[in-house]
Amino acid sequence: MSEKPDRKKRRILVVVNYASLYFWLISVHLGISKDWNIVYFTPMIVFFVAIFASYVPLYHQTPFWKLTHSKVHMLDERELMITHEATRRSYTIFTIVCLVIIYINVVAEKSSISAITAICILYLAHTLPAAMLSWTEEEI
Repeated sequence: MSEKPDRKKRRILVVVNYASLYFWLISVHLGISKDWNIVYFTPMIVFFVAIFASYVPLYHQTPFWKLTHSKVHMLDERELMITHEATRRSYTIFTIVCLVIIYINVVAEKSSISAITAICILYLAHTLPAAMLSWTEEEI
């Protein structure tokens, strides 16, 4: 198994992961609206690879994914405290992102969000607590 990334590298991975997710979403929507061609398909593939390439070292080579997905009775007091704080901050960020998406849809006069956008929202909800721990914690 490769070396665990330090906090600076984890922060870069968090930025790469979520920026790639955003640009992947944009490229998919552009591709759908402009009748798919290589101009939209190629960046979509590149961003998807970047999401996966940053996901693995960020969530599976650090203890943070397991920590945020553990049962509460399996955590000690410190782990419980930092997991609670990460979840609290994640909820705040997630709420703001969802409100922005809703407002964008209202301004664009759309009655619903796309399935692709919903997938990205679910990904964000599922990964954000571990990303928050990766960003803030030195090591566990």
